[in-house]
Amino acid sequence: MAPLRIGFDRQIFCLMARGGISRHFHDLIAGLADAGGTPEGPGRPLQPVLLFRCHANRHLHGRGLVRLPCLGYRLLRRLGCDLAASPSRLTGIDLLHATYYLGLPPQQPPCPLVSTLHDMTPERWPQFFPRGSPHGAKLAWFAASSRIVSVSASSAAHLVELEPGLAERLRVIHLATGFADQSPTPLTGLPRRPFFLYVGRREGYKNIDRLLEALVRLDGGDTAPQLLLVGGGPLRTAERQRLQLLGLQQRVRAQAADDGQLAWLYRHCRAVLVPSLAEGFSLPLIEALACDAPVFASDLTVHREIGGAFCDLLDPGDTEAWVTALRDRARQITPSRRLGPRALAELRRYFSIERLHADHRALYRSLA
Repeated sequence: MAPLRIGFDRQIFCLMARGGISRHFHDLIAGLADAGGTPEGPGRPLQPVLLFRCHANRHLHGRGLVRLPCLGYRLLRRLGCDLAASPSRLTGIDLLHATYYLGLPPQQPPCPLVSTLHDMTPERWPQFFPRGSPHGAKLAWFAASSRIVSVSASSAAHLVELEPGLAERLRVIHLATGFADQSPTPLTGLPRRPFFLYVGRREGYKNIDRLLEALVRLDGGDTAPQLLLVGGGPLRTAERQRLQLLGLQQRVRAQAADDGQLAWLYRHCRAVLVPSLAEGFSLPLIEALACDAPVFASDLTVHREIGGAFCDLLDPGDTEAWVTALRDRARQITPSRRLGPRALAELRRYFSIERLHADHRALYRSLA
């Protein structure tokens, strides 16, 4: 039986040198191929096909792939070049899965189109997103798609509020993580004091100022907890000025870390902090679950959906609530203690890469 060829474009792999969305597509592509066997019986085998050679992403490796600096692709975007798959590359592809929303979708594609809805944050919080955002053509891609995969029921509901006619095309497939199997690598050079962990980008809607305001009000001294910021790059000038104004320059640190080091940080932090005003999913929640790290997260619909069983949820606008939580060691409870061994194993299995692959295989075969 000829394999079902699933084409993936390079959009997210040019936009991101690293990050949650590109990691998701890397994990999906890496384990998608199968020989056709399913729990329900034999099925058409799947073959992922990359519709590009050059990219800018650190997660993606493979024979014939060439990694170039992200800066070059940003320049191409400004010049109006389309970084999505060209129609000529779709020959022989049975299904196209778009990784983002650059340019416009192919006109009359020769195969079904699948797009992934990562979040509706730009539409709900436009003040945090400048003109020219790569989300600009999102609704055009969804209108052209045979199926829209939403990473959460919360994001799906937000899309339907805006575009009710797309409801029938939506399928919810939660994100996944392989951190449960990631070997931790100790990170040297950290000050010998307890630390809280923040993972990801730090723009306005991420609400980092809430954490800084709470940290100021914790007891000072040489043993006071520090805050490690991982994955958002070095501190920018405005951030350094803000830390100096608050007297936190010795207690907040931007730290680079590979996957092994990040797994170690998850396993040794007092708690993972996710204070966002909006999210489409929040990978740090399930990465913390995989590493058995306590989590304090903002009380959002999506956080209740993903982590309500094992996270301590706080009002993202209430600094006092964050101060109280960070000060109280008794509230810094690991997922294993909150859930018990059986429920912990079930949730880790649900958020596994294997389940992610199975859900996508079923979706692709339904469109074949």
